[in-house]
Amino acid sequence: MIKRTNKTKSISSIIPNVLNPVKKKSNKIMEIKLNWNKILNDNLSKFSFPNKIYKFNNKKTLEISVQEEKLIEITYNSDFIKREINRFYGHEHIELIKFKKKSIKY
Repeated sequence: MIKRTNKTKSISSIIPNVLNPVKKKSNKIMEIKLNWNKILNDNLSKFSFPNKIYKFNNKKTLEISVQEEKLIEITYNSDFIKREINRFYGHEHIELIKFKKKSIKY
């Protein structure tokens, strides 16, 4: 038999410690993912999807997955995409956009 040295904790006291770090890190990317069709027009949002936000050379960078056949078209519109995301937030939230070719299932 194992002796317990710590008191048991209720689940309600553990949940905030687990969820708060997840909520802080993924809140912005989740917001972008949920509103992707509203942020961009249908021509761009149908063939692309945001993956993650990370720091690259001290700049907030958004990584977007794009279908290979539409990669050039969407890359050409990167300034428009950045402008629309920042307009959605009301301030400069994304400074750089990186594209990743990927097969996306819809």
